[in-house]
Amino acid sequence: MPANARMANPLVLAMVSWVMFIGVGVKHNGLGYFKSALFPPGVPKALYLLVTPIEFLSTFLIRPFSLAVRLFANMLAGHILLVTFTVLTITLVGSRHPHDRRWAQLRHAGRLHRLRVHGGVPAGVHLRPADRRTSVVRCPEH
Repeated sequence: MPANARMANPLVLAMVSWVMFIGVGVKHNGLGYFKSALFPPGVPKALYLLVTPIEFLSTFLIRPFSLAVRLFANMLAGHILLVTFTVLTITLVGSRHPHDRRWAQLRHAGRLHRLRVHGGVPAGVHLRPADRRTSVVRCPEH
């Protein structure tokens, strides 16, 4: 099991990123960062009694644990996917007999992959990071 699939390492990384998050906020805004984080602009003054405790809890207490759980889940899911596909590949390629059905399925999957790469998918689209494609959709002005 990978190191980040245990909860201690993602928690340490989350605490480091949280401290950097707070540090960068204080560096750029001074101590006014805490005021702007706890009292967001544009909120009616009557709602500050409700919003301020929620912002304090979410920004300063819950965020490190949320980051740790998200990193832990992503790393564990990635590890499980790698193991699954490795086992499936070993199972499919295990027999190279030309009449074996599994080998025929693997060759067919290779043909489908070539069809996808060479027919209809522009070159390099599958190499771009996924967050770049979504940012184009979310922020059309950039």
